[in-house]
Amino acid sequence: MASRASTRYPCGMLMLIIALACATGSPDSSPASPVRSAADYPWAYPGDGIPPLSSTDTIEWPGGLVQTVIEPGDGPIPREGAMVAIHFNGWLAESGKLIDSSAISGKPVQFLLGQGRVLQGWDQGISKMRVGERSRFQVPSELAFKKYGSPDGTVPPHADIVYDIWLVAAAD
Repeated sequence: MASRASTRYPCGMLMLIIALACATGSPDSSPASPVRSAADYPWAYPGDGIPPLSSTDTIEWPGGLVQTVIEPGDGPIPREGAMVAIHFNGWLAESGKLIDSSAISGKPVQFLLGQGRVLQGWDQGISKMRVGERSRFQVPSELAFKKYGSPDGTVPPHADIVYDIWLVAAAD
């Protein structure tokens, strides 16, 4: 017979279980939710081949990041340290092969902006966007996976990447 103490979760484990239970709820479960679903994402079923853009107005940022605004947003520009939520598609610039997409999971990716938790190109580019904006970023390898490539081998070393990013929410 197990002792009562062995059936309890350590405090940290209990907090993790509670956090996961709360996080698995639908982001659209309340009408006030700012995070929109992947069904609202304009490229909900991406594939290989980078879609052409009608806009050719680009901005080159320091470090070689190139931005083309697809659709302007009307929300605020997130500050460093803000929690942001994005939908994205990413392709290898050279071949057009799809490497990742939030549409596959159907959920936006959320992270703290400017904290080095994502690619440098994402931190730099998203810090220039307004909530609701959709932009394409041509991310040079130095702001992506550099000379290493991705850990899973999907992105080879020294690969430039093209990301279409939709900034769906930001909160300080």
